[in-house]
Amino acid sequence: MKIGIDCRMWNETGIGRFTRNIVEGLVESSPESEFVLFVLKRDYDQVLAAPNVKKVIVDIRWYTFKEQLVLPMYLYREGLDVFLSTNLNVPVLYFKPTVVTLHDLTILKVKTGRASTHFYLFYLLKRLGARIAILFSIFFAKRILTVSNFVKKELVSDYKINSNKIEVIYNAVSESFFPQEESKIDKVLEKYDIKKPYLFYVGNAHPHKNICALIEGYLIAKKNYPDLSLVLAGKKDFFYERLESNYSEEGIKYTGFVEDTDLPSLYSGSEAFITASTHEGFGLQLLEAFACGTKVICSNTTSLPEVGQDIPFYVDPYNSNDVARGIEGALSANGRDLRLRGFERVKNFSWKISAEKVLKVLNEVA
Repeated sequence: MKIGIDCRMWNETGIGRFTRNIVEGLVESSPESEFVLFVLKRDYDQVLAAPNVKKVIVDIRWYTFKEQLVLPMYLYREGLDVFLSTNLNVPVLYFKPTVVTLHDLTILKVKTGRASTHFYLFYLLKRLGARIAILFSIFFAKRILTVSNFVKKELVSDYKINSNKIEVIYNAVSESFFPQEESKIDKVLEKYDIKKPYLFYVGNAHPHKNICALIEGYLIAKKNYPDLSLVLAGKKDFFYERLESNYSEEGIKYTGFVEDTDLPSLYSGSEAFITASTHEGFGLQLLEAFACGTKVICSNTTSLPEVGQDIPFYVDPYNSNDVARGIEGALSANGRDLRLRGFERVKNFSWKISAEKVLKVLNEVA
């Protein structure tokens, strides 16, 4: 079987992680198959190389007209049996068997009017483009992959899709996430000038992440825990800069971009990982925190209860007082039982199993 995979987002954060792990699992699980990976020129040397892998440079950005008009020519040229799109952007002029991945419907579900650094009309056009792309994807693709049952239910409810067309493929945690030694934690904290005790958040600052409510909850809880800091880790951009200009209180630390290799230490050294996001397709950070033996405070919405089950301290993301309650509950709780339950929960998620499920779908479609 000749399988084509869109790997142009190889080095993007969330989708890139999914792509890298699924591709590696597929190549390992099916040595008899030929894999054609469509990559950006800048990523060519970083993308997986193997005897059954062919890499094709396709310097076409996603969500562009060129993607729709030119990418299909590359796909047809390779004579694929099946094409796997690791995101929602399926080229509509490609009519051979295709499997599409929908990670979330956040841009359609969270109507903020602020999910762009551009003017409001651009935001509306962005939402319209996403809506059209999703419609094309779900109706033209032979099968749909989602990363949680929550997203699957959204698709079935909103688009009246037969649930049998959708396969849930969970994300999983890298083996690099585990409780770190104190000496290593200390070095990483010194690198970013972080003092214990602290709460930890890692991710972008887009409006649906609801970091304002997170900060407000922290500031309320800080009245009872004056030494407690809040560490916000994420690449500096328009959204983080705006956040920092609005919230510059003592105790709030903006680290900027954090190396992946430092994340296990930042999780391990924290009192808890915290997120007040209003919409998540999966919530990988919960599993990363569990794997590091760290308590979790998170929203009681969307996919997060599916991932966390009964282990996190759940809060109402629309109520800063409730966020503060969750913080205080986590700080006062005995962590040993939560650590053990978190370790067990992580065992339910495996990139190897997820890749095998994807391979089964590809075989059925080809």
